[in-house]
Amino acid sequence: MADFKLLGAPTPPANSLGVMLQGIGFPLRIVEDIDAAPSGGVIQQQLMVAASGITQQPSGLDVPLQVTFGGAQAVPEFDLDAAGNFTCLIADEYQFNLRFQFGRLANPGIAVIFGRGLVDGAQTVNSVFASLDDSSESTPTILSFTLALLAAQVLTFEILRDSAGVNEGGVFAAVSSVGWNDSPSMQLVITKSKLFL
Repeated sequence: MADFKLLGAPTPPANSLGVMLQGIGFPLRIVEDIDAAPSGGVIQQQLMVAASGITQQPSGLDVPLQVTFGGAQAVPEFDLDAAGNFTCLIADEYQFNLRFQFGRLANPGIAVIFGRGLVDGAQTVNSVFASLDDSSESTPTILSFTLALLAAQVLTFEILRDSAGVNEGGVFAAVSSVGWNDSPSMQLVITKSKLFL
């Protein structure tokens, strides 16, 4: 026999409410099959956090650099290698929250630095950029997007010193002098939406 719940009422313990309610003196109300009821909601399930503790800089103007995210790691959905290749292992739709810590150190003039994401070598979402006009300047820039990936597709990220600016800058890591957690040059958090009842 199917389990039921009253419309607008909390889910009852595992009983069959059909005829029982009327039989014990409750007014008869419309009930719905619990299997057809709307879901309880959606949560974001965190799958992987990857971060780089090293400063990474392109070798020159208009020369892309594939950025890395620390050591290799793996979860059931993704495999990350030391070169910064995220290989999808299970086809699904995923959310990506990426933080570039753009910065520069020296040389006069404005540095223009871009970042982007690629799937199998092709850019998939808009680029982000920072325009830094002072030496020793640093700014975090966030890139968030959702992608449906197939198994074996590879996600990578690149930075570029654009020739619209000077040959300076990249993504910079920093270490606190008072023992706080380090600030990574790059950080990626991969999540997936999950339904719960």
